[in-house]
Amino acid sequence: NDLALNVYKLNDDGTIIGRAGSDTLTDSEFVQYRPYDGGTHLVRVTRSRGTQVASYDMSIAVSGTVCVPDAYESNDHWLQAKPITRGTRINDLT
Repeated sequence: NDLALNVYKLNDDGTIIGRAGSDTLTDSEFVQYRPYDGGTHLVRVTRSRGTQVASYDMSIAVSGTVCVPDAYESNDHWLQAKPITRGTRINDLT
C-alpha cells in the first residue's frame, strides 16, 4: 500500500497551492510544515504508484506559538516587504 501525503493552502479565490508533501516508496509518510500565512490548509492522502486498495491511520499535531503582528505588518509575502534603513536595529519581528 503506497500512499502520498500533501498539504495545500486554500486561497480566498478558491485556488489551492501545494505547500508540502511526502511520497516515499514506503507506507510511512511524514510531513512537517510550518505555515507562514494564515487561512485554511488542506491535507490530502492519495493512492500512489498503482496502489489499488489502501487503508491508513493519520495523526496531526499542531505546536508552536501564534505569530503576532509586528510594526512592519502586513509583510508576510516578499511583495509586501517594507523598506528598512541600513543600520536600523529591529527587534521582535514575526
